[in-house]
Amino acid sequence: MTEVWRGPLLRQGPRFVIVSSLNPGCSYGVCTVLIRVGLTFVWANSGALVLGILFGFRTQGRLVFGHRDSGRIIRFALC
Repeated sequence: MTEVWRGPLLRQGPRFVIVSSLNPGCSYGVCTVLIRVGLTFVWANSGALVLGILFGFRTQGRLVFGHRDSGRIIRFALC
């Protein structure tokens, strides 16, 4: 592995794993709350999906890669 990649990979790798572990928990929590509020599973799951994408975009972008550009959300959501 070259020195060019080693530095960012060692800094971003652990943060990526931690933030990626939080996203399913966030989505599950949102879905659970929405079901308890009275939404059907389909709507609760859809809401959790949308909020999970937004949460993932914000946390991955800011905490892992240091980007604050909101214009990348379309590409992120498509991936």
